[in-house]
Amino acid sequence: RVERHPTLDKFTVVVEKAVRDQHEVVRLMASAMHRLQELRSGSFSPEFVDRFLDGFLLNRFGSNVLMSQYLELLKADSRSTGIIDTECDAAEVCRRAADDVLSVCMEYTAKRPHVNVEARSACGSDHGVPRFAYIPQVLRYIMCELLKNSCRATIEAAESEDELARRPISVVVCADDRNVAICTSDKAGGIPFEIGSHVWSYLYSTAHKGAARRTRATELAGFGVGLPISRLYARYLGGSLDLISLPGYGTHAYLFLPRVESQQLEVVPDMDARYE
Repeated sequence: RVERHPTLDKFTVVVEKAVRDQHEVVRLMASAMHRLQELRSGSFSPEFVDRFLDGFLLNRFGSNVLMSQYLELLKADSRSTGIIDTECDAAEVCRRAADDVLSVCMEYTAKRPHVNVEARSACGSDHGVPRFAYIPQVLRYIMCELLKNSCRATIEAAESEDELARRPISVVVCADDRNVAICTSDKAGGIPFEIGSHVWSYLYSTAHKGAARRTRATELAGFGVGLPISRLYARYLGGSLDLISLPGYGTHAYLFLPRVESQQLEVVPDMDARYE
């Protein structure tokens, strides 16, 4: 029988407080960086801000994963895997993310784009539904950010409900025995070529240009940190996130995640590394 040491309770209280205190960190940092850009735009380049936030947020995310895993294992039974779901249904996570985003769209715009989620797999043991060991909360966050961008752009591009129906957003989840790939595509007109890699900067927002002067973010249009953070999260366990824009047509986002545990290696900050 394993006995619980009295000091463990004190440690747990500290960990719980640390997790709670992190809830507003991303919003506060994003707001502060945009404010800094307004007041002292010549002092800090976007490259400096991006590199600083990549390291800071990667450290934060890694710490949060470890603390959340500890707290989940502490309150669960001996068979629990904590925040990791060994049979994570990627398509179901995408459907839940879509429901969340569509509810936000209704709240802020009174419009509801059409989102279709389908699953395919070349791995026979999947029986057409890709499942793999992953952290569902991380996948849900990434998909929510991708779908918020697609939904907002689609709503802005469509002038009527009929046109909204003609611009469906597609989410295709597919897999083989080594990787899970998720393609999110829309028909909202795409992103101009000259924007290029700027979409990965913490100082760029896909929302209206007026967003740069917002004093508060909404659930549908934040401070422009959703895409770079999503890419950072995808890379944390060996995955990748890329965008392909077709100006005049739409945007495709490709999320690749390893399903082989030996490939899910934690990426730690390295001042000499390039995360491109």
